[in-house]
Amino acid sequence: MPNSDPLATLRDIQLPPPVSAWPPAPGWWLLAALLLGVLAVLAWQAYRYYRRTAANRAALRELRGLQNRYASDADARRLAADLSQLLKRLALVKYPPPQVAPLYGEAWLTFLDRSGATLGFSKGVGRLLVVLPYQASVRETQPHQLYALLQLAQHWIKRQ
Repeated sequence: MPNSDPLATLRDIQLPPPVSAWPPAPGWWLLAALLLGVLAVLAWQAYRYYRRTAANRAALRELRGLQNRYASDADARRLAADLSQLLKRLALVKYPPPQVAPLYGEAWLTFLDRSGATLGFSKGVGRLLVVLPYQASVRETQPHQLYALLQLAQHWIKRQ
């Protein structure tokens, strides 16, 4: 007599093949496209910011050079003249040249105050920019005033 157990003739359960991860569902494609778009916009903004602040970085490098030169030669008149020239060049890059180019003296200091949100140029050590290059004797100028002037210029550059 053949096997009397009917269950013995059944085959085992056949599992379906595993679900493949590739190709992803359409929702994942949309998410990837959205993520790439966001990354592209962020990269473009970072590039624009880098280009926009290139003049400021160059001015800060030149300011450090002025500080080093003053530390070695202690020429206060040259420091004030070079510092004023540096600030004028940066202002010509950041603002319309017809607005900045003709400025000198008190008008220049007022512009620096207004554009840097400070009063340190027209009412503080920034006055040295227009006074010091033309003084016959600079003995009354203290080194701490010049370092304060350099700090004020650095603050103005960073605000631009």
